[in-house]
Amino acid sequence: MANKARFVAAVWASPEKVPFISLPFNILMKETNITPPPPNSHGPFSLSDEKLLKKYFNSSGFEGVTMERQDMIFNFRSAEEFTNFVCETASPVQAASSSQSEERRKKILHALTEAVANNYVDKNSDSIRLRNEAICIVGTKQ
Repeated sequence: MANKARFVAAVWASPEKVPFISLPFNILMKETNITPPPPNSHGPFSLSDEKLLKKYFNSSGFEGVTMERQDMIFNFRSAEEFTNFVCETASPVQAASSSQSEERRKKILHALTEAVANNYVDKNSDSIRLRNEAICIVGTKQ
């Protein structure tokens, strides 16, 4: 990168602040007895520690590093639409559920649909609304 160039990134906050990702994985782990990944493994939340994220930017030669947390809201017409979206887009969910029998797979997807319906219904519209948090970071290359 050229000097004075700016680098901008957005990463997910900690799992409890990103139900869009953590809810399906928690249901999948519970329903299939999959062992959770080790604490420091790579994954969607591996850069959620702001101090560590800033350290990575600084050690890569960026200065004037600033961060801001930003809400990302995902809306779905129904819990079923959310479950279908997850099944179509989340390859780890696809991989783990594909190794299950059809009956077991249906139970897992039902558990996910129920969990999102019970916890994320927008009372005003009856739709599903998942409020997630991202960390936006910017630094200038010196």
